[in-house]
Amino acid sequence: MTAGLVFAVLTASGLLAATEQVLHSFSGSDGRHSHTTLTYHAGALYGATAAGGAFNAGLIFKLQPTTSGLVETVLYTFTGGADGSGPFSDLIFDSAGNIYGDAWIDGAYGVGVVYRLSPSGNGYSQSVLYTFTGGSDGGYPFQCGKLLLDAFGNLYGTTSSGGASNAGVVFELTPSANGWTETVLYNFTGGLDGGFPNDGLVEHGLSLYGVTGGGGPSGNGTVFQLTPSKLGWNESVLYSFAGGNDGAFPDGGVVFDQAGNLYGTTYLGGSTGYGTVYQLTHCNSGWTK
Repeated sequence: MTAGLVFAVLTASGLLAATEQVLHSFSGSDGRHSHTTLTYHAGALYGATAAGGAFNAGLIFKLQPTTSGLVETVLYTFTGGADGSGPFSDLIFDSAGNIYGDAWIDGAYGVGVVYRLSPSGNGYSQSVLYTFTGGSDGGYPFQCGKLLLDAFGNLYGTTSSGGASNAGVVFELTPSANGWTETVLYNFTGGLDGGFPNDGLVEHGLSLYGVTGGGGPSGNGTVFQLTPSKLGWNESVLYSFAGGNDGAFPDGGVVFDQAGNLYGTTYLGGSTGYGTVYQLTHCNSGWTK
C-alpha cells in the first residue's frame, strides 16, 4: 500500500454506530509510514513520517483546517545526510513555537540526531542540536514517544543503543550560548537494570520514568525510575516483566493518573501472547503490578 491514513475522525451517537472520515492520505512525496502521535498546536495538527519526501528520508508536516478541509503543508524534508532521517518521535513545541524531535538514523555518524525546527519567514529552518556518535553518548534514538522539555529549556530522551554497555542511555541536552551539550544521566547494562529503551520519558515529581525493551531477570524488559541525587542519577527498577501473563517487551512508554499509578502496554505476552495493558500501583513495600 503506497498511501497511508494521516488522521481519521470517528463520530458516534452510540457504541455501535461510528462514521470514519479520512482527512488526508499520504501519497509518498508528501510522506509515508507515520509512526507518531499527532500533536495539536495553535489550531493545527503536526506530525512526522519516517519515510517519503524528496529523499525518502521522512518529513515533518502540518495539517491546517480550511473551509474546504484539512490542507497539508510539508514543513521540512530530511535529506538523510547530516540532518538525519527516519523521524520516529512525536513532536513537542516550546513557548516560541520551535518544534523538537529526534531522527533515528543518519547524521554525521549514521546513528541519529536531535533536531529543532524554528519558524523562519513563511517556513521553518532545521537545526541539528546534537549528533550521536554511537559510542558512550548513545546511538539510535528510536523513540516512539517524544523528547521531554523541562521548564529551563533542557531536553531529555533515550537511545536504544550505545553507552558504556551498548545497551542504551538516558541523556540530557542543555542549551548554552555555544550550542547544546549532552550529559548521559544513566547507562543501561542490559542486565537486571534493563536495556535498550525505545521510548520517551515522563516526569513525575523530581523523577524520570520510562521502559526498556529488554533486560531484567528474564530479558523481557523493565519499567524504571531515575531519581536525581548529589552524586548523579540513581536508577530503580519498578517492575521486571517475566514474559508470561504479565506481558513482555513493554512498548509505548508509561503515563500517570492523578493517584500516582503508572499505566503502559507490552508488545507480547499476556494470556494470548499478543500483549497486555498493565497498571503499576505504589504502596509502602514498593510497586505492585
